[in-house]
Amino acid sequence: MRKVVFIFFLVSLSLFAKERLYFLPQDSKEAKNDIIGLIDGAQTSIDVAMYNLSYKKIIKALEKAKKRGVDVKIYYEKSDQDIGSMNLYKDDRKLHTKIMMIDSSIVSFGSLNWTKKSFGENYEVMYMTDRKKIVKEFVKFFKGLD
Repeated sequence: MRKVVFIFFLVSLSLFAKERLYFLPQDSKEAKNDIIGLIDGAQTSIDVAMYNLSYKKIIKALEKAKKRGVDVKIYYEKSDQDIGSMNLYKDDRKLHTKIMMIDSSIVSFGSLNWTKKSFGENYEVMYMTDRKKIVKEFVKFFKGLD
């Protein structure tokens, strides 16, 4: 009987979404580490829509992902960025979003630009989730950017 209860407990845990809410600057280290961890763990695709992306550690993680065969797409608005050799997409429309989607299965979004100042000094908020309903909406959003 204990085994059945334990197995039920494990199965029920897997039914709940993984999600995390970060408040910066207090959670800056965890947010940065989790972003880089997701990038490092990406298997097939990384989609980023970011107004300002200049944090070198994150750019290096994105470049490493691309080198291992992950399809990395970066949609950006700010034109004076050195983002490396990823697939870059600039649009004439204002792109003020701050979104990352990994393997079309987990998404991170909020007010956080990926700059050193944003992680170190600014008051920001970032939410990360694998809730299928939310991720599905972001998949549609990125398809609209193509």
